[in-house]
Formats: sequence, structure tokens, C-alpha cells
Amino acid sequence: MSDAPDLSPREAAQRWLDKRAVSLAEHTLTDYWYRLKQFVDWCEEEEIETMRDLTAWDINQWDAKRAGDDLAPVTLRNHQQTVQDWLQWASDVGLAEDGVGDAIEVPDINRSDHVSEVRLAPDRGEALLKAWRSSPNRASKHHVVLEILWTVGCRMGGLRGLDVSDVDRSAGVLEFRHRPDADTPLKNGVEGERDVGIPDATVEVLDEWISVQRPQVRDDHGRAPLLPTTHGRVSLTTLRNWCYYATVPCRYQDCPHGEKQATCDWFAGRGASQCPSSRSPHQVRSGSISWQRNRGLGVEAVARRVNASVAVIEQHYDHPTKREEFRERESHLIDSLDLEADEHHGETL
Repeated sequence: MSDAPDLSPREAAQRWLDKRAVSLAEHTLTDYWYRLKQFVDWCEEEEIETMRDLTAWDINQWDAKRAGDDLAPVTLRNHQQTVQDWLQWASDVGLAEDGVGDAIEVPDINRSDHVSEVRLAPDRGEALLKAWRSSPNRASKHHVVLEILWTVGCRMGGLRGLDVSDVDRSAGVLEFRHRPDADTPLKNGVEGERDVGIPDATVEVLDEWISVQRPQVRDDHGRAPLLPTTHGRVSLTTLRNWCYYATVPCRYQDCPHGEKQATCDWFAGRGASQCPSSRSPHQVRSGSISWQRNRGLGVEAVARRVNASVAVIEQHYDHPTKREEFRERESHLIDSLDLEADEHHGETL
């Protein structure tokens, strides 16, 4: 073996996460810990006290348990991949038997399993934004969250990291900057830094928010976050809840589930995440990407705005319906196929 110490699975998991913390955003580390915690808890239930006690048979038993947990294919794959990466590291540094990570079964999945079809549909996104812009609650924190997520398509971490000074109202630009030392990293680090143009209507909303409604609060680093609570910069959990609240559909139409606003728990802030038709920030991002493409932006331009590769956008995000694909991206070209139009044009020359 080696001179490596006998660490428990929990201690080894924390050691690996500490090592990864140098290069990963906080929310990614949180995801990794959640995935490893399932395995660590199981090890403790099975009285596996040290990493050296782990055997290929133990891993086989774990695989069987996870296969019965009724997880979505992509979720199961991501969880198993994280456990495998950790176990392979543990073997490399002598904490676990050689090759124990190879016993993990990481399932292959179809391309369709990678793609979530749940998104904020472009027509719904437009309707919601128009409703908020004409609402008595215009330029509220909920409206601002939807306004930026929809017109930019940024990740939640990028939205959380914006300061008031990152809004150039005269130029109509949002400045996304990587500030890991001040608790607001971008997922792709400095490669994620960019200036993104926003429509005049969005600028007006942000101006109203900053000038009138935004709490005059600074965060623990003395910065003025664009989206604060009364205690400082908004947390990712709270930001997610604001997004759910902003996307409840009965803000612009009758409830599709037969509920009444006055008595509906989903319409309230804390219950909005349970509404079957509300959407998470990631689902708003997915819808925004399709919407921006439908509005005529090229895939390269959208990729830069949302800080993702063209390949990732085409595989994971931009999946218009067949009618959207025709109506928004092809129908205006049909006249160019009209031979009679060419003849009439020739007569006028």
C-alpha cells in the first residue's frame, strides 16, 4: 500500500473537496458534496470505517442501491461519475485499494437523456416580462431577476455577482466579472468575463430598481450588490426562490391548474417553487437561449452572451419546437424560393 493515513470515507471526501476548492466555484463544490454524501452515508450505514476497507464487492452493492433509487439517467450518471473520480484520486494517493474506482458503474446515456425539455417557453417568457413591466410591482426584485435572466440568459452565479457599478446604464451594458476573492466567482473564471448588451426597456427597469427600490446595502466586502437583501448580497437559494416567484404563470393569465390567487399557496413567495408551471433559473436560461436565437441572434453571439460553447448550446439548450424552428428561423426566407417573384422582379428591371 503506502504511508497514507487510514481516513474514513467522510474524511477522504472532505480532503478531496478541499483540493478541488482551488479550481471550482462554491456551488459546484456544493453539488459534489451532495453527490459524495450519498455514498459516504451509505458507507457509514454499512460500517465501512476506512477507505482501505472498501472492496469491489462493496462498490457492486452500492451500484445496485443507486440503480434502484429511480434517478433520472443523467443524474445517476453525474453522481456515479463524481464518486468514481473521487475514488480514483483516493487510489492514486494511497488511501484506497488500487483500481477500486474502476468498480463503479457509470452508465452510458442517450443524447436525449442529457437534455431537459423543461424550459420557460419563449412565448411564456415574453408574456411574463410584458406583465411585469406593466405591473404595479414593476422594477421589484422579482421583476429584475426575470428581466436579466431572460434578456441575457446568464447563469445564476453570474447574476448574483453583479454590482450596481457593473450596470452601465448610459451604454446599456452589463459587465460580468470574475471576483473569487470577494465571494462572486464566475463558473468559467476569467474566461467568463464579458460585457453584454441589454435592451432599452431592461435598462429602464434596472434604473428604476437602482434609483428607487433597491435596498441601500453593501456586502461583507464593502461592495454594492445589484441584488441585495436587507442583510447583504443575496444567496443562491433566495435568488432561486425569487425566480420561481417571478415565473408563476397566473401573473399574466388565469391559473392553468384551476387555482385562485387569493387562496393559492403557489402564488405566495414561499410556495412558488411548488407550482407545476413555475421555472428555475436554469430553465429560464434554457428558454432565453432559444428566444434569443428566435429573435435573430446567431448562435456564436448567443454563446458569448451566455458564456457557453456553441456545441453546448446546440446540445443542451437550444431545442426549438418544430413550429418555432420554422416560424422564427425559416419562414421569412420562403419568399426567396418564389420563382414567380423572380419573374415579376425581372419585368421591372
